[in-house]
Amino acid sequence: MVHVGVLTPITGGFYYGDVVANVTQAVAAAGGHVTLVQTIDAGRSRQKLPPAPDVPHIGWDSFDGIVAIAQAASASSLRSAIASGTPVVTVGSEIDLDAAQVVADNRDVVRGAVGHLVEHGHRRIAFVGNLSQSDTNARYEGFRAGVAAHGLGGGATLVTTVDHVEAGGRLAADAVLATGVTAVVTGTDRIALGLAAALRERGVRIPDDLAVIGYDDVEEGWWHDPPLTTVHQAIGTLGTRAAELLLAELRGEPDHGMHVVGSTFVARETCGCPAGAGGSAELGIAGADELVAVVLRHLEEHAGPGDEPDALARLDAVLAATVARLYPSPPPPEAMLSFSETVVDRFSVLAADAAGRGDPTADLLRPAGARTMLALRDHERGVTLERTERLASSIVEQYDVGIEVLSTSSGDPEQLAWLTKASARVACLALWEGDPADGVLHVTGVFDPEGRLDEAPSGTLRIEDFPPRALVEQADAGLGDVLYVVPVRGVNGDHGFLCVLGACERGSRSDPATYAHWATTHNHWAAVLAVALKQKALLGHLGRSEERYSLAASAAKDGLWEWEAGLGHVYVSERCRELLGVADDAAVTLDTWVALAHPLDTDRVAAELGRAVDEPGVPVEVEYRVTGADGATRWVLTRCLAVASEGVVQRVVGSVSDIQTRKDLEDQLRQEALYDNVTGLPNRRLFVDRLDAALRHQDRAEAAGFAVLFFDLDGQWICGVPQRVYSKLGYGVNRDIAVENEVTALVDYGDGVTGTFVTCTYDIAGTDRFEILGDQGKIVVEDSKRAVVTRLRKPEAELSAGMDMADVMRLFTGEVDLDTLYTQETIELESPFGQQHADVLENFARNVLDGTPLVAPGADGIHGVRLANAIHLSSWLDQEVALDLDERQYLDLLNERIREEGLFPVREV
Repeated sequence: MVHVGVLTPITGGFYYGDVVANVTQAVAAAGGHVTLVQTIDAGRSRQKLPPAPDVPHIGWDSFDGIVAIAQAASASSLRSAIASGTPVVTVGSEIDLDAAQVVADNRDVVRGAVGHLVEHGHRRIAFVGNLSQSDTNARYEGFRAGVAAHGLGGGATLVTTVDHVEAGGRLAADAVLATGVTAVVTGTDRIALGLAAALRERGVRIPDDLAVIGYDDVEEGWWHDPPLTTVHQAIGTLGTRAAELLLAELRGEPDHGMHVVGSTFVARETCGCPAGAGGSAELGIAGADELVAVVLRHLEEHAGPGDEPDALARLDAVLAATVARLYPSPPPPEAMLSFSETVVDRFSVLAADAAGRGDPTADLLRPAGARTMLALRDHERGVTLERTERLASSIVEQYDVGIEVLSTSSGDPEQLAWLTKASARVACLALWEGDPADGVLHVTGVFDPEGRLDEAPSGTLRIEDFPPRALVEQADAGLGDVLYVVPVRGVNGDHGFLCVLGACERGSRSDPATYAHWATTHNHWAAVLAVALKQKALLGHLGRSEERYSLAASAAKDGLWEWEAGLGHVYVSERCRELLGVADDAAVTLDTWVALAHPLDTDRVAAELGRAVDEPGVPVEVEYRVTGADGATRWVLTRCLAVASEGVVQRVVGSVSDIQTRKDLEDQLRQEALYDNVTGLPNRRLFVDRLDAALRHQDRAEAAGFAVLFFDLDGQWICGVPQRVYSKLGYGVNRDIAVENEVTALVDYGDGVTGTFVTCTYDIAGTDRFEILGDQGKIVVEDSKRAVVTRLRKPEAELSAGMDMADVMRLFTGEVDLDTLYTQETIELESPFGQQHADVLENFARNVLDGTPLVAPGADGIHGVRLANAIHLSSWLDQEVALDLDERQYLDLLNERIREEGLFPVREV
């Protein structure tokens, strides 16, 4: 049994519907099946068709032959089909192809239209149209031939439109007026109607100021004011001829080449012809003659008197069937008028002749004319009612199906359970298995509520084998059934194909998107299904992504939150509540969120969240402290991003991370970078930084000043805190400075241990010596770099008691082995004390200014300052001073020296 595949951009409506219907009718007569394959994306506007696409090899191993309508497939796609051994016949396109091609007369009829305008006196004529399709190109060639044949000045003026419909005509109006032409031939009637409307708005009278001729003979042109002069093409004949050529080639009788079907020029009023000039009158006359012939054959087969029972009923049935066949859609008004006049006239003459011969059929021929008018009226009413009902049904069905597909009530959209809301009988959905380029489909759903299929398709199949044979066999072309294959493809992705069994619809010459029920319905189903499949895929991806992120957030122990601008509340995850110390049942708003921060951080948190709202799309981070439910303060990091729509922030999403460990580590690293690991005192880098800051501050404020007090007191604590000190200080020796740069200090630890500290910072060679002497030995530190530790093998008193004068003399003359008396250890210091002269004072100042923790116990700092003060006071008084000195005396003497200098304010206690 022959299986014909019809490739078409649109599966129904004006032009395409008539071609498909006639192809189906011819194939049905040969006992075959027809599958319609829509080649443009689902949901795409049918008013603005794209260039001929490259189509997948769908059905190539199933189709015995292919009919390709207009811009259905690219030339390369059709050549591939031919190369695979599948015969191809094209309709409506002139392509460089070794195949039979059927086209309407576009050239000669348009050339004649130019001649018609010339007869009306026009010499400046333009062609208005879009040349992206071959048939429009052919019309333009016919126009140019007509212009050349009549020697019209200015040549073949072309005004290009953006498309083939009304919008293109409207947009071309100003360009047409700019050419100064008096008449135009348009590529389509719809361009002509759009152009005429725009010209009327500009005060141009048609045809007085500008004559217009269209092409297609659409219904809107019949009722246009004035009626549109056009070209009527025999669309149905194109389909019949294409099917005949394909069937002949399948029988081994190929007839490749161009096959032209005649078109008819229809003169109405927009070209300047008077009302009732003819139009499609000849179409009506031809139809009338055919109807009369059918009636006469009927009467010959059923000869008898007119009063025979059911004679009129049988006649009415013949009239109704013939009218419906001749005019499946309403004919143009002038065709209807000529048809009516001719029928009445023919039957009147035939009735008179029959009566003169005494033929009893005269009784049936006499009322036949009037009864034909009733049949035509009833047919038109029926067609109009059917259109209305079909449109209403289509709207309701598309709405119901759309709701059902996108809802969850019918389950997985791939299973096609949503088709219970539609008029489908059998359907099948096959989605791509992997990359569409691989050409493998997987049947995911079959709809067969009546159990028509002996075995439901399943599993995978190659695209060349789709649609499944079981569904193809259900398409009985004799009953007007075809199989629709619509791509589930478009802006929502390329998912696969939907195959549905439905009735073949003949098109009308009205708006193609209005009454083509199956064409619009299947296209709508596929478009909505694509949305549902994309939604399903997105939900799956979102679910997996959310799971991954949730697991990652759980692993990272991060909290998640979202603020919705419209609702005002903040969604807070369980972990987020834990980090912020918020109770599980506590509501959170943006204000309460800010209030959760430490009082010292609230302004900064509010400012950063406000910045996020002011700068949507820009990530914002802020670190701050919060107090947990356990009362402990911890550091957290909030990251957030504001999402806006049309410039208005809709929500802010973010996360909260526990960074307490990181903060602790930062403090540790900062401590190690700025303070000595052994002594815990600030290092040279920190001292230089603070000294630089002080210098820059003095540059900014002339009244500001600073002083640097140097004391190398590190070694003083080796034997504990000194009790008394006697010192001599030199201030600004050989230097213009107000600090001590020559120090000699003797300290007494009170337990028999004494120390000597000598330093001279103006000495280029350097003098820096600290020595502590006790009864177990001594420690000497030189130049803050080297320490020599001498350890007596016996205490000093015990050694002295065991020596007489002779032993002492041998000791002084070097006759005694000193190793028997003591040991010595030299220590090279890795962190010289000289780098830490200002450490204690600097650390103390930072503690006062910004709360930096003290690196040594506070008591050590107090002892160090007290020892420094005691050294100064001892030098000023030139006497030994106890460490527990008179602070008032010290301050008075200090202020006296400050006054002598005159550089710094006097200090008070």
